[in-house]
Amino acid sequence: MYVDVDGRYYRREAKLELDVYVHNEKVYFMEIKSHGEIEDVEWFREKCDIVKRIIGGEPEKLIFIAINMDKEAVERAKQFYIDLIYGAIIE
Repeated sequence: MYVDVDGRYYRREAKLELDVYVHNEKVYFMEIKSHGEIEDVEWFREKCDIVKRIIGGEPEKLIFIAINMDKEAVERAKQFYIDLIYGAIIE
């Protein structure tokens, strides 16, 4: 978890948490949810943009993992080039 103490990257005192996986020197940003909604996908993308600025680098992939995904969330993830792993789409 990163705390933006002085508000340099986001709101002051904001706590940002992002799952990161590193393999063979490649970095992957991930979000894991039981139910993925459009707001979750949008917030994940925003967090990724903030973390990229903090670490000064680009991840290999953005990956969103959920048991169920709302149809709108799937479409938004595609627009953001976020890779999805999910069980079912909820209409």
